[in-house]
Amino acid sequence: MNADLQQLFDGPSYRAKDKQKAKLFHAIRSTEGGTRKQLADQFALRRTTVSHLVQQLLDDDLVREGELRNSRRLGRPQIPLYPNFNRFTALALYFVSMELKGALLNSADEVLAERSVTLSEQSNHAQLTNRIVETAHALRQQVPPGSELLGCGITFPGYVDTYRRRWVFAARWPGLREFSATQIESRLNLPLAFRRSLDAELDYLLGRYPEYRTGGTLLVHWGYGIGSSYAHDAHIIQTVAGGFGEIGHVALCEGTNAARCICGRTGCLETEAALWAVLPRLRESVPDLPHGEEEFSRAFLERNLAEHPQVKHAVAAFTRALVVLHTLFAPERMVLYGPFIDSDEIYRTVASGVYHAFPENFTKLLTIERIRTAFAGDLFGATSGFFRDAYTRYLLAS
Repeated sequence: MNADLQQLFDGPSYRAKDKQKAKLFHAIRSTEGGTRKQLADQFALRRTTVSHLVQQLLDDDLVREGELRNSRRLGRPQIPLYPNFNRFTALALYFVSMELKGALLNSADEVLAERSVTLSEQSNHAQLTNRIVETAHALRQQVPPGSELLGCGITFPGYVDTYRRRWVFAARWPGLREFSATQIESRLNLPLAFRRSLDAELDYLLGRYPEYRTGGTLLVHWGYGIGSSYAHDAHIIQTVAGGFGEIGHVALCEGTNAARCICGRTGCLETEAALWAVLPRLRESVPDLPHGEEEFSRAFLERNLAEHPQVKHAVAAFTRALVVLHTLFAPERMVLYGPFIDSDEIYRTVASGVYHAFPENFTKLLTIERIRTAFAGDLFGATSGFFRDAYTRYLLAS
């Protein structure tokens, strides 16, 4: 959220005092315990201006005062200022492996409460609606006193039509095709953000890392399923069909022995490399491996399974997929994450494989980076709009 605040009132249409108020609030958030005098000195503003704008922040409970400081010097004692991160909260619901997870977040991207429920592969629309509503209601009971609950962001894997607010398709839950958000919003009685998981994760990264906003950024997830999201100059590409970047269900493994995918086709990349396909083969030699991505990542690293034949086969298939993606989009950067990529050895092998698949002039401008499995960008990406809108309203100077 800090990165967004710095740009909240960019542009000529905003007044100087709006920009000043936003800067002061960002400084208070970034350096907790600063004083009015320090703010005035930092931004070369009159102390009366700073006092006036800070009082507005106090009145709206965006900022709170600490204990009076005795500086033992002549002059007025200074009162430290602290942000009230719990002034606004939001709910985030998302899917990991076969689970629906929920979290209550504050404006500092802190998780205040969590809840999860396992979904059956035979789940239908009514059952999912009930699980979502139950999870949201349980988290709602944990909202801190005085906090304003802004809304609920839900992210879905697979094919997501954000225009019609429909979950078009996810291979692991065939009974949930064309799932609509209509009933959820009416039952929650909260504003609802409806997004594709990978797009929300990429949106979060674009907000947090300014360098990702220039040129092409390709985010690729390699876990229970495999998919990607692509942004050019900070604009995330989306389609009405809702399936942009679903590389996991491209037939890259065709042949006489091509396996059938859970989507119904044969030879999809996921049949060779996705966790749902690789895990049963690994359990033949390591029976107690968990299926949850974070738990699998820990077990995978502890047991050093990067050299397992099934894993090496999956690495080769995933690397071929990245070569295809680079050929199609030629991004300036690839950002990879997932339980397999948490392995240093696998990460180096994949990056090297992509770099060596092209002449040097094709890849000299390409960087391949990774983030850890548990970075939870979909939580923050799904709810960032609620916080951004709230601060836009409250940081307008009166």
